[in-house]
Amino acid sequence: MDQVARATPGISALTLDVDSPESNKDFVATVTANFPALNVLVNNAGIMKMEMLGQESDTTVAEAMITTNILGPVRLTAALLPHLKSNRKLPY
Repeated sequence: MDQVARATPGISALTLDVDSPESNKDFVATVTANFPALNVLVNNAGIMKMEMLGQESDTTVAEAMITTNILGPVRLTAALLPHLKSNRKLPY
């Protein structure tokens, strides 16, 4: 992604650990400070791990997928929503 950003004017690459609420907070602060006109968010993170149901004694794999695939996008959307709404151009 960094290579694409360097080669393409107007594109920036930032790193976010979607599993970490602390990383999320820092990411939102950086994004809103550096891109005050931001008005769209594309959540595109996810993992898929093999689960051997009935063969594992814990729920580690399932919890990791839920944290990354569901909680990560929900947290980021919730954190950025006030900023995104302040920049909306549509009447709804």
